[in-house]
Amino acid sequence: MTPTVEYLEQKFDYYNQLCFEGQLIRPPFRLTRNVKTLGATRFHTRYHLFKGRQYYDLSIEITTRYDFPEDKLIEILVHEMIHYYILSHNWTDNTAHGQLFTAKMKELNSRFGLHITKQYRPDDNELIHRTGKWRTICILEFTDGKRGVMIPPQKYLSRAGKMVEQMEQDDRLHIAAVRWYTTNREIFRKFTPCRTRLHWALVDPTRLNDYLTDAKPIQIP
Repeated sequence: MTPTVEYLEQKFDYYNQLCFEGQLIRPPFRLTRNVKTLGATRFHTRYHLFKGRQYYDLSIEITTRYDFPEDKLIEILVHEMIHYYILSHNWTDNTAHGQLFTAKMKELNSRFGLHITKQYRPDDNELIHRTGKWRTICILEFTDGKRGVMIPPQKYLSRAGKMVEQMEQDDRLHIAAVRWYTTNREIFRKFTPCRTRLHWALVDPTRLNDYLTDAKPIQIP
């Protein structure tokens, strides 16, 4: 699902009562289209002569770039609520996800069956349904039924195409077929792009069609 401000406010109020004993004042919510930062707690800092460091103008940002499963969206929201909880008390953690954050995260996971993590890592099923930047990929089909994914250098596709043709003729590699596609599915972000030499990663042949959802077959000159 894609969050709205109204939805985030509603869930904030619910988890504020459940997890934080209603201590938190609802902050402004902002929706972004950020690709890498799924959620963030924004703030300004000032220094008081007697009280020390003070945090103010707190707000929470959540990206609408992706269509999250609702349970994952809740985990991202409560993750940011922990940051907000710490900053609201003008506490300073030893790192971004330091001792204070870790202790509160473990407490909430244990008490309420949540699965909050320090860094959100989407699973393959989620990445298959996420869209991002377009990239050209090469699928290698081997004679033993295995499948490989290659992410060639995007600036040198013609050169990479010629090198793949040479690989295909090398009997030692046992390549039965080569297919090229353009795709914007984020699942291919997990594969290391080729740089100085071509390489590939084996993938489960039964999942490959899912990976290639809406991919467009192309020819490399």
